[in-house]
Amino acid sequence: MPPAAPLAPNDAVASNISSDPNPPPVPEPPRPLYRESSQFKHWRFSPKQLEARRATVNERAIARVRAGWEEEKRDDPESDPRPPPDLSPPTPAEELALLTFYMSSLPGMCKAIGFPEVVEATTATYLKRFYLTNSVIEWHPKNVMYTVLFLASKTCNIPISITDFCNRIKNTNKPDSILELEFLVSQSLRFEFAVHHAHRAAWGIYLDMQAMPDPPAIPTLESTFAAVQKAVRLSRLTSAELLFSPAQIALACWRSADSALTDRYAAWKRDAFGAPQVPEGVLDRIAGMLEEAKRGVDREVVRLVDRRLRLWRDPSKIEGSALYKKRQAEAEAADAEKRAKRARDAQVARESHEAVFGLELISQGDPLPGAATVKEGEGGDDPFV
Repeated sequence: MPPAAPLAPNDAVASNISSDPNPPPVPEPPRPLYRESSQFKHWRFSPKQLEARRATVNERAIARVRAGWEEEKRDDPESDPRPPPDLSPPTPAEELALLTFYMSSLPGMCKAIGFPEVVEATTATYLKRFYLTNSVIEWHPKNVMYTVLFLASKTCNIPISITDFCNRIKNTNKPDSILELEFLVSQSLRFEFAVHHAHRAAWGIYLDMQAMPDPPAIPTLESTFAAVQKAVRLSRLTSAELLFSPAQIALACWRSADSALTDRYAAWKRDAFGAPQVPEGVLDRIAGMLEEAKRGVDREVVRLVDRRLRLWRDPSKIEGSALYKKRQAEAEAADAEKRAKRARDAQVARESHEAVFGLELISQGDPLPGAATVKEGEGGDDPFV
């Protein structure tokens, strides 16, 4: 029987691979950057989750305000901060309407100050996130909005002094009232300041379309992109970014401006690059939110909600009330205790340092504590004197 022919180099490699009982695992494709962000992990909800969260925030705020009324009545029997019995508190939908109304004023404010679009977009995002843990019943958007805008200017690296900020906006609060809410806002945002914006995704699609086979003419593309930008700005008045990804919102805005071009772009991305198909119904849902935002907020509803909020107030936030004074005294006592604790900790640290490294050195010529002194000419029992 003739000997077997030797394996060719490629055959030998193939034989080794096929005989390996534990082949190396196939690496997973890289995850999109957005899915690794805090925005996806902590600020993305289903419609039911978002509705339930807003309802919970509303219920808790109402309970706290009612408890504050009772405490105010106990501390000051002559005071009665409760509104008329027939005046109901704002509902979650009315809270959202009031917030949307104030967010609609952001473009004008940013234009007056000279902030770029990224600050406007970040402010809108921060406001929506803030009111997922707080209620307008306790924190009116009129007061919070200035703090959020000032904070967004810093996180977007567009710094401005608080004095210049207040001078450029009319009818604003004092600088101290803006700064004192900054920690509360940051805490409510979980100190997660990075935001993935839909307008950047829309800009990326604009650049991508120029590389398509048979791309549209630049003037046509630019006019379409102008309509897309309007749709993106309109989406900031909705809850879209809490439900959908920035890329989905951007694609929906492109589709609202030119559906044929957008469909051709999506097909090219799938065929040439293996891009995933957008889940069915997502773009239509976003388009519906954009149409609802175009109709705007009923100003009469907002006016009535604002009027009710003047009576549905937490006494602890009304200057001059007994509960306000009580909370201020408690805060001052807590601050004093913190300062005293820091002083005690510093004293313990000094004593610990001395215990490790010994007592402080005594300057040359000074006698040691408790040592006997010897007069000149008196050697005593010292043989070296």
